[in-house]
Amino acid sequence: MFRQDRTNPSTAVSNWKGRKDTPKAWSSTAVSTWLNGGVFGGDSSFNAYGGLITQWDGQASVLTDSSGNGNHGTTSGARLTTAAAKQGSYGLQTSSSNIEDRYWKGATLSAMGATSAFSFSGWSKFTGTAVLWDSITGGGNSAWSLGFGIYVSAAASPTSVTIRAWKDSYSVNYIEATGVNPQNYNHYALTYDGSTLTFYINGSSIGTRSVSGSVEDSAVGIGGYTQTPAGYAYTYDGYCDEYGYWDSALTSAEVTAIYNSGTPLDLTSDSGSYVSSADLEGYYRFNTRNTYRVHAFRGTGKFTVSAGTADVDYLIIGGGGGGATGHSSGSYFGGGGGGGAAGVLTASGTVTVDTSSSPYTITVGTGGAGAASGSSTNGTVGVDSSALGLTAGGGGYGGGNGAAGGAGSATNGSGGGGGADPPSTTGAGGSPNGSGYAGGAGAMFSTTHPSGGGGGGMGATGGNASGKDAGNGGNGTFYMGSVDIAPPYAGGGGGSASTTAGTGGTGGGGDGIAANFNAGKGGVPNTGSGGGASAWDTNGGGAGSAGIVLIRYVVAE
Repeated sequence: MFRQDRTNPSTAVSNWKGRKDTPKAWSSTAVSTWLNGGVFGGDSSFNAYGGLITQWDGQASVLTDSSGNGNHGTTSGARLTTAAAKQGSYGLQTSSSNIEDRYWKGATLSAMGATSAFSFSGWSKFTGTAVLWDSITGGGNSAWSLGFGIYVSAAASPTSVTIRAWKDSYSVNYIEATGVNPQNYNHYALTYDGSTLTFYINGSSIGTRSVSGSVEDSAVGIGGYTQTPAGYAYTYDGYCDEYGYWDSALTSAEVTAIYNSGTPLDLTSDSGSYVSSADLEGYYRFNTRNTYRVHAFRGTGKFTVSAGTADVDYLIIGGGGGGATGHSSGSYFGGGGGGGAAGVLTASGTVTVDTSSSPYTITVGTGGAGAASGSSTNGTVGVDSSALGLTAGGGGYGGGNGAAGGAGSATNGSGGGGGADPPSTTGAGGSPNGSGYAGGAGAMFSTTHPSGGGGGGMGATGGNASGKDAGNGGNGTFYMGSVDIAPPYAGGGGGSASTTAGTGGTGGGGDGIAANFNAGKGGVPNTGSGGGASAWDTNGGGAGSAGIVLIRYVVAE
């Protein structure tokens, strides 16, 4: 999730906040024994076991548009629950936590034809304490000078906040209501006819504001604010339901009718004073969801199908490359390259599993060892992982003593960072294979200060060393298309230096070391990340982390 400084929306934080841990199911549903259940689109008798089995209830990979216009929303993993429902079977459960790293967006205003005039209607309830900038809906630029939104502009207590609605400058063109209890399931509506903005809460008008011009195009945030050109921020802990967007301005009578004394209308049909169903362009009711079962292998094992057939998703990650050690003589610290990230394979529903081919052998690659203490040499390459007839390669090793970083596995994988050795020897970054990224090159400063390059990640190249500063590990990548989990995987390891060590890439890359005798940091377990380099050969480089294999399928609720 793209996050921002909550003190001011114009202060953008341009890096991704990644988790450095392994996938976690919702704790109330995690189990480690046999689970039974039918599979949508497969044999209803399907059963399988093997690995740590967790069940992820209420996940949705698409936010379905019920208006009939096909303006479906996107999500990194929406959780739809009965507790969140204001109307119908389910509602959307939102989260403000960096740990969840999820987003929920409707279609763009331009796709809905709603940039000249528009309306929004939706139900929102906070289950946590509301804080400044928590957004119910909105979209526009990162400074909030163009766009629209509804957000918490002040919070006196958990049950008394100020809610502000705005268009084109949140601090000038706004309407706000004080004393709102956000822990009630409130109805919010915002209309714009090209010259007047009107804000409603629970069917009553809060006020109007004269404002003109088209509305900045963006995907509409659902329980948050969507920033142009990319990013998502200002979510809250709570619920959303029945979010509708129109390409016209609803009348006051229509908003009152939609509120319906606290019982939501079906927005696809005219009813009483509500006569604008034909203008409804996006309608997110959150009533279509899946329950996923995930088999997680953090070591070699068997995936056994005991009955039936199913199409499965998979995420296969090899072992990360090991970090190198730094210079071995004199008073020079640094020069070791960080290990490269492992290769990753992922796809949705493309492999069929059945009893005739069962059991399936799952091999989880170990991380490459860091260079041994006293050696001032390279790390070692990570080991491949394999499952379901597919192989994800290991990451390349970090180069030590002026050596080039190692290449990623021949299958796929990122290259390790290059090393450096006084007075003038520098190693190039290791080359990638498949979808991997190259490692960064080593560098020298005044013939006496060696710095190592960062290992490549699976989302970015490793950083080149510069002067006395080592290169950072390349960032990992989120793999939410196949396996609906938030954290990134496969970050590169950081290089070592005399002054500033390289940090590990997001996704679990190990940090390098600067000017001391500590060992390089290892990659976070089961992320396929590279190890960090040590600055001196007294202690070794950090080990790359082992990979992981996840197999997922949809089950009947």
